[in-house]
Amino acid sequence: SPANCNILLGLNTNLDLVSSALETLAGARKDEGLARELDANTAPHDFGRIATLEQLEATFLSFFSAGSAAERFVSSTELFDRIVSSARRTQAAVTAPGGNAALMANRAALEGCRVRLAGPVGPALQKLLHPRVVLAAQEPQLTDEVHLILEYARGAKVAGHSAPRANRFILTSDVANARLDGLSDLEQALRDATDDGALVVLAGLHLLEGIADTDGAGPGQHDIVSVQERRIQAVEKLLSLAEQRHVAVHWELASMTDPELLQQLWERIGSRIDSIGLNEQELAFLAKTIRICTDVQCANVAKTVPDAQTVETVLAQLLDRSPRISRVHFHSLAFHTIAIAEQREKKIPRVQWKTSTASVAAGSIAASAQACGDQIHPPMDGVSVLAPVSMTHGIPHRNSVCVRSCDTLVSFYSAPVLVCDRPQRTVGLGDAISSAALSRVVFSVTRSE
Repeated sequence: SPANCNILLGLNTNLDLVSSALETLAGARKDEGLARELDANTAPHDFGRIATLEQLEATFLSFFSAGSAAERFVSSTELFDRIVSSARRTQAAVTAPGGNAALMANRAALEGCRVRLAGPVGPALQKLLHPRVVLAAQEPQLTDEVHLILEYARGAKVAGHSAPRANRFILTSDVANARLDGLSDLEQALRDATDDGALVVLAGLHLLEGIADTDGAGPGQHDIVSVQERRIQAVEKLLSLAEQRHVAVHWELASMTDPELLQQLWERIGSRIDSIGLNEQELAFLAKTIRICTDVQCANVAKTVPDAQTVETVLAQLLDRSPRISRVHFHSLAFHTIAIAEQREKKIPRVQWKTSTASVAAGSIAASAQACGDQIHPPMDGVSVLAPVSMTHGIPHRNSVCVRSCDTLVSFYSAPVLVCDRPQRTVGLGDAISSAALSRVVFSVTRSE
């Protein structure tokens, strides 16, 4: 139960500045003496890393036109500051806790968990944290790291494109989180932990992609790799300590663009964790990177409403490919699925996961509650169900199926999601889902290793 829930959480924490995507981009264009409206000839293209306003606009359009969420690193601090300045001037601009770890911490605390949070926390963010969230660091840092959340509504139009669903485009230019500065504090929190039932939750590793410009001078490729390598080694050290302390570890994935880095994280981090959480875009990219899905399967997973049968097939392959992961929490707009490896080549998994039915239900409810707010109360005119019919006999509904895949027995727990037509807040949904689900998890760690 949540009363026994003890979570050690890191690593990315920041202050979110949430604003209208279209108003912010129009203001930035005006600041540069350009027409407020984006040129209809702007071709959507994902640049991966953003250095100019033109690259920002093209990258934004590539996700806006598909209605997909994304997070990209801005290598020019000057450009990032200009975009932030424009965002602050928009009518609906608000600040909120940000970063996967901080959002997960607040949700877990709200669900009743005790939380120790490691990451760069400034004075403004500290005031926005739940009272049950205790900082792993001795004291907060002097300034906040700002992340920009550019939101848009379904049907919004720009440069000849219309958004098929409401979503957000996230921009960062964040040095402290890219360096995983909270790692040493998280390690100390783990050393200090006295509860056998503690769970380590790792979020923010995707920010290692932004390490290339953390010294502001654009280091050479050798320097980038060496900085990334040192940080990955530090994470490995933390995981070794978790193994010694018989502590379960969950990794919350996020949007990435570098397949080589993801492959490395999968081989070195993914082989030493017990649970992983991801959405449809992240699962498709991971599955493609580690070659466990065909092009058609990857496309079917990445759809706004993923194909449920394909998702289960890929999740089973993911569990089979990992030497240790025994729990995968997949979340999409339409439905969530938790896959549990009950057996692994006749060997009992290191962690025994229980209460998965309650866990997936809690994630589904958290998604609707956070996105829809008052709309989920009767008469619920502004919500719809996009999940497959097999999942919609009750909301949430347990659809537990056992399948065999390469001598691995997998149980699937799926729940549909009430999708609101006009979401009140899109950012942090995945974090709320995973945190709510983890707060309902009961598990035991095998000590025979």
